[in-house]
Amino acid sequence: MAGGGLGFVKMKRIPALRPRLLLIEDDADRIALFRKWVAETPFVLIEATTGGQAMGVVSRGGDGVAGIMLDHDLNSAPKTLSDQSTSGSNVVAAIIQHIPRQVPILVHSMNVTKGEEMFRRLRCLQWLDDVADSWADRNE
Repeated sequence: MAGGGLGFVKMKRIPALRPRLLLIEDDADRIALFRKWVAETPFVLIEATTGGQAMGVVSRGGDGVAGIMLDHDLNSAPKTLSDQSTSGSNVVAAIIQHIPRQVPILVHSMNVTKGEEMFRRLRCLQWLDDVADSWADRNE
């Protein structure tokens, strides 16, 4: 710069990050339905279509997700050998270990028996009660 003065660069304003929802689902039709629902909200949808992808995101603490929508049967489109045997039940174990208890989880599954089993595992640990308490505190 001529004259030795300081130069200033005008910075673009960085938009605020939108809260993210993690969708763990392997059915393309249901994924499209969730995309449609979430498009009408302030959330960004993060999709994990296999058990392995879900385990990767969850094992990193959910990468700051605001909520999780969890299916049980995740083996319709496996990408690796481990995906063939990884279900929502495996993902629940990782959630219990890595995700903060304030993160709400919607268990959705066509497999009623296994869906209820995942719900009971979270309920036994009072996970869902803690989530309800956390949300009640936010809305008071």
